[in-house]
Parts: sequence; C-alpha cells; structure tokens
Amino acid sequence: MYELVKNERVKNFAWGKLYKSSILQGIPFKKGVLFEDVFWAHQVMDRVKKFVLINQPLYFYLQRSDSIVASYTPRNLDILKGLKERHNFIEERYQDLVNESYKVIFRTSLIHYNLLIMNWRKDKRGTYRKEIRDYIRKNSTKFKKAVDHDKFLKTQLTMFLVHPLLNIVFSAVKKVLRQLEIISEPSGLQTVPITQKEF
Repeated sequence: MYELVKNERVKNFAWGKLYKSSILQGIPFKKGVLFEDVFWAHQVMDRVKKFVLINQPLYFYLQRSDSIVASYTPRNLDILKGLKERHNFIEERYQDLVNESYKVIFRTSLIHYNLLIMNWRKDKRGTYRKEIRDYIRKNSTKFKKAVDHDKFLKTQLTMFLVHPLLNIVFSAVKKVLRQLEIISEPSGLQTVPITQKEF
C-alpha cells in the first residue's frame, strides 16, 4: 500500500500489472468517472500479500489523441475525487500512510489548479479553482504536517496559502532550475521512443 500511495514505483494505473483473478473478485471499476483505476487500485492492493516489480519495459503504451489525458476538461478532476476517496480508506486502515496520502492529494491539487489556469476557458467563473483553493485552505493544518519534511512541497503550500499565483511562479522557477540541471527531475514514467519495427 505504501508503494501505491507514494505513486513512484507502483502507479495507480490498472495497466502494466498482472493480477491473480482471485484478488480482483468483487472489486468492480467505478462507473461514470475518469481515472477509475484511482478509485479501484487501493482496494486491490489491500488484498495483495506479495508483489514483484520487474524493471524491464515489457509493455508499449500508445497515447491516443482522443484519450482522457490528451486534452484537459473539468472531468479530469475526477482524479482528485478518487484520491480523496482513497484517503478515507487509508485513514481507516493505514494510519501510518495518512501524511503520504495528503502529500499526493496536495501535489495533484496543485497540478490541476495550474491546468485550470492554463485552460481558463473551461473554468471561466473559477468554480473549480475555488473548490481546490477552499479544500487546501480547509485542510491546511493537515497538509502542513504532511509536507513538513519536504522542502519543495512546504514552500509550494506556503506560497499557495499566501496567494495561489505565487505557486505558479515557484513552479516556473523550478522548471527553469531543472532545465539548467541545478535540481534533478522527479522520478516517474519515462517516454521511450520505439521504432515502427518494434511496434
């Protein structure tokens, strides 16, 4: 569960994994939401007793132009609903992971706040941004505790609480520092070019 919540080596995606069918019994995907695997994966991982990570590219993931991540809409905010639902599950069963869960929710909230600004036509009244802002402010004490040992997230939270646009400036500076290789890139999925022959 720690690896799933941390979301670095074990991602929430249903793809890229093989499961024993017995583990999946009685855990359907949630209907009518995007990122349904975020609502689902923690329930599956709760049943897993043993897992193996293979650090080999055995799966070619094709990014379709009409996929849910190809263009941004407010429906993409379903991921935050899924993370909050998962957080309730974590609070009930994995108290030692609560702060890690809050960090993921905060980080994802910032990403979507920024995406809503970049796609302002899809949130002209600022309703979705306000929802994110209010959630972060309402839970600021819990977020402060969660990010206390993470310098970047702590700075982002402080700036966001002063004014959300300060966080965007901070993110832009961070991006420039990464391009100058002053700070390292975050770990995560990598794009691997494939030839037509391989595909």
